[in-house]
Amino acid sequence: MEAILLSLGINLASSTIYDWIKSAMFNGTLSREELTKVIANNLKVEGADIAADKIISFAAKNGDIIISGTTISSGKSINMSSGEGTSLTFGNNSVSATPNTKIEALGNSKIVATGNARIVQNEDGSIDFFV
Repeated sequence: MEAILLSLGINLASSTIYDWIKSAMFNGTLSREELTKVIANNLKVEGADIAADKIISFAAKNGDIIISGTTISSGKSINMSSGEGTSLTFGNNSVSATPNTKIEALGNSKIVATGNARIVQNEDGSIDFFV
């Protein structure tokens, strides 16, 4: 199961979602293909504190990603992107910060990336937006 999650770019080993997925798979409720589809189409990061020493990437390649009420912090850079036909939404009291950059989407504000758009918080303190 962890191989499926990692292939989607998700590491949820300590999450309550992990327990739900594990239960659904082993009880025969979801097949591997169904599980992949559910995760890829419904990734919501809510109320999380995510930290890494170097780089954090959120890539909505197979489905939408919604980041809400979450703090993301990285020692070097943070990359958020959408793919063709997908969206990445960052907002609702979320903060994305490196030592030299900070993006805050406070209150009900949000940033929505669609159609191969990217936001990159660079190690040099710059922030790039690509469409």
